[in-house]
Amino acid sequence: MLAGGRVQVVGDVDDLLTQHARMVADRGDFGALPTDAEVIAAEHGSRQSSLVVRSPGGVTGADRLDLEDMVLAYLGRADERPLEAAR
Repeated sequence: MLAGGRVQVVGDVDDLLTQHARMVADRGDFGALPTDAEVIAAEHGSRQSSLVVRSPGGVTGADRLDLEDMVLAYLGRADERPLEAAR
């Protein structure tokens, strides 16, 4: 997938969907993240936080993403990267 002029993620769609998940927990309480997990997107509400994560080994105990949600997470991340680089 290409976004923001950069390759965001490459691979077989089924494999990528297996590697991505949405985790929801009390705000900031994600102590159970796999050690190899990469946070792709994060949303924080007043009581809960939601993370889209990628882990090559998969993420147990989390909701799998559909293709649309995975693509939207990467598009959102690509939009944020130029802001981070400017800081």
